[in-house]
Amino acid sequence: MNEKRVKTACGQFRKLVARTSAATGLEFFRILTEELAQALGLKYALVSELTDARMERARTLAIYSGHGHLPNFEYDLVGTPCENVSQGKFCFYASDVQKSFPQDRHLVEMGIEGYLGVPLRNSAGEAVGIFAALHDKPIAESEDLLAVFDIFAARAGLELERLRIETMLHASERRFKSLLECGTDLILAVDRDGIIQYASPSSLRVSGYRPEEVIGKSAFDFIPVPDRAHLLSLMCRALERPEPGPLFETRLLRKDGVWIDVESRANQIYIEPHNVGLVVNCRDITDRRKAEQRLIHSQRIETIGEISAGIAHEFKNLLVPILGSVELASLDLAESDPAQKQLRQAVKSIRVARDLVQQILTFGRQAGNARAEANLGAVLSDALRMLRVAVPKTVEITHEIAADLPTVIVDAGQMNQVIMNLGINAWQAMEGRLGWISFKLDQVECVPPGSSGVSPSRFVRLSVTDNGKGMDTATRARLFEPFFTTKSPGEGTGLGLSVVHGIVRTHNGFIEAQSEVGKGTIFTILLPAIVRISETYDSERK
Repeated sequence: MNEKRVKTACGQFRKLVARTSAATGLEFFRILTEELAQALGLKYALVSELTDARMERARTLAIYSGHGHLPNFEYDLVGTPCENVSQGKFCFYASDVQKSFPQDRHLVEMGIEGYLGVPLRNSAGEAVGIFAALHDKPIAESEDLLAVFDIFAARAGLELERLRIETMLHASERRFKSLLECGTDLILAVDRDGIIQYASPSSLRVSGYRPEEVIGKSAFDFIPVPDRAHLLSLMCRALERPEPGPLFETRLLRKDGVWIDVESRANQIYIEPHNVGLVVNCRDITDRRKAEQRLIHSQRIETIGEISAGIAHEFKNLLVPILGSVELASLDLAESDPAQKQLRQAVKSIRVARDLVQQILTFGRQAGNARAEANLGAVLSDALRMLRVAVPKTVEITHEIAADLPTVIVDAGQMNQVIMNLGINAWQAMEGRLGWISFKLDQVECVPPGSSGVSPSRFVRLSVTDNGKGMDTATRARLFEPFFTTKSPGEGTGLGLSVVHGIVRTHNGFIEAQSEVGKGTIFTILLPAIVRISETYDSERK
């Protein structure tokens, strides 16, 4: 190629400038290589990017031959003229380039004689790629040719840098999107007016709304009216400061009309270049709040139990001499004495009071116990024999005991009391109507109620089901509180289920109740099963 050919290509260069001025990315490199090869009458033109930090490999972004663009490929730089270019050097071989680089098989396969390569540099001046022309005939050296390559190499280097930044941004966006899609928290972007501009995919799981259903709506529409003024002040404060705002708690209205507890934090975000808004992270803490309420309720019961037990202990000490004195007085009188009737009634009342005190002590965990390994099926059978005597024949009592039940560590007497209390409570819920009570014993492997983040354990499960009148939510919430009763004055102490709760708790067990008005009640008790070492070994082998 001679200088005359180069000088007559000015019109084609103007065309090249026009075509590449608006092009970006890979399209820019394709136009550049095609137009330059045609303008200079070259066999090949290529743009490559360096693919490793050691600058030993490169990948073509566009390679043009006289017949069109070829498929891109990756190649080794060692032993090629491109190796020198990758090190930031201008490289020009007018002819016999194959002799200078005998290890470069691509030069042989493509029949290359002349080679011209310049490095592509980023804005920091670092070599990031290669811009090269290859010809099957010698290439005449020309200042105009070198100038053209320098000009377009500068433009191509900046475009390659922009393309890499764009690729990294897209990769970052994909990672960010993956984090949002996999996250459990609700992420919202709101503008200065509180209008939702973005909602993460977790919106459906947390709030019941699809993201597109909440975009364009005010975030304040989903929180309680009393909380809005406070949240507005927090929002204004967050808009004024770049650091993350404080954690705040509120409630969020789900699509199904249920309010859930959420914990949130807001931070500044630029929704548009000059439009500052907030990104708000909302975490559903409803389960946490319920667990906290259960803990508070349990502590309340424990406190009442300790106080009650202390009082009961002192009361029991008073009953002993009173009972002894009344019995001695009865012995001092003749059997026919009219006072004997009153004394017998006094003894009976004192013994009822003593039994009540014993229940309070059991609830307060201050009564003695004798725990041992036992088969709960045998305990249930013994208790049901007594329960059938205590409960009218109008109530049918059935039981089902699974075979091969594991044993448990229990106080048989206390478990007998649990079964009796639950049975009598179920009978009283029938209010004189015909009914039935079902007892079922089996084993189960599960995570205990109200627990999270723990592995399943093996339990013996006692289920007591009745078809009584059932309970509403308010009654069920206070079910195990001591002295709480729905019975009329004088008909109950309110300690029966509290004692059951206390006994189960001291056995490291769990108890819960399911009930609806008019649909009966199911009490479920879980007691830790004894697991033999041999059973654990066999399970692991399986």
